[in-house]
Amino acid sequence: MLRGRAPASPPARTESPCSAASWAPAIPARPCAPCSLRRRCPDSDAGRAAGVAPDIDADRRTRQPAVMTASFVSGPRRLYGHRGARGRTPENTVLAFAAALEDGANALELDVQRTKDGVVVVFHDDDGARMAGVPARVADSTYAELTRWDLGRGFTLPPGEPAPPSLGGDPTRPFAGRGLAPPRLLDVLRAFPGIPINVDLKTRDPALVDAVVRLVDDERATHRVLLTSFFDDVIARVQATGTTAATGLGPRAIAALRLLPAFAARRVLQPHVARGRSRVQIPPRTSLLRLDGADVVARCHDLGFAVDYWVIDDAAQGRLLLDRGADGLMSDHPGRLASLFPR
Repeated sequence: MLRGRAPASPPARTESPCSAASWAPAIPARPCAPCSLRRRCPDSDAGRAAGVAPDIDADRRTRQPAVMTASFVSGPRRLYGHRGARGRTPENTVLAFAAALEDGANALELDVQRTKDGVVVVFHDDDGARMAGVPARVADSTYAELTRWDLGRGFTLPPGEPAPPSLGGDPTRPFAGRGLAPPRLLDVLRAFPGIPINVDLKTRDPALVDAVVRLVDDERATHRVLLTSFFDDVIARVQATGTTAATGLGPRAIAALRLLPAFAARRVLQPHVARGRSRVQIPPRTSLLRLDGADVVARCHDLGFAVDYWVIDDAAQGRLLLDRGADGLMSDHPGRLASLFPR
């Protein structure tokens, strides 16, 4: 495990609506005017009455450990909110993650990068052009600069998706100007205690790997965090840290799993097999390979790997994959698949 303390975190910002700093997920609450989420929103009478969440920059020795029961090594089938409920809320925001859980997800998927000043933030793209109309790259921006990005600006409600009530303004862009900026990974881990979280590392920056592993360890969240990447060398570096967090497989490993004979695949994948804490996350098909067959799922299970499919928004397709043995589904619209995952 990596040693040493993480760099001092910047002061927590106040974010509205649904700021991590005022999060009180255990308090049942009426829907609030800004976001209309029913049970997990802090901006409600009950949430305010309960007071703010513990100071997210307090020394970890003064904090009580969070109650965490989820695990990626065992547990029920997973319905992930892919970047939250990004089909109806701005992706990778605290609001989107709360909406996904409200819609029936029992796990979250998010993306992380590292800012210029070393803060691990939740954001998918290299720059802010698509989501915030800001061409600056995340890696070239400070965290303070990212707090001024308006992620509601780049979100447009899809056809047929009802606008949240009482937001007003442009009904096709109901979240613009609502103070939704990229959260820190730290904020999300503390806002959703007990929730399994798939953390996808978007860059090959070794400092990002080290910072994420250290943060997850410091937050005592290794058992409920799955670390994934589209880069095999990033997965190898994660595993080399000695973390006990579950990990995904990179593209070369997945190709070996699908294309090599069973004995050869087992030899190539031995580092993953030996850990006993790996999940395979794949689309139903690529331009070259079909990956949704029961034989693919069976081979993964034979090697001790759970299998998650992305991105599944159709209930019929989701039911078929689960019938073939899939262990999890990622969805932009988890509410469409919630009936497939009994609570």
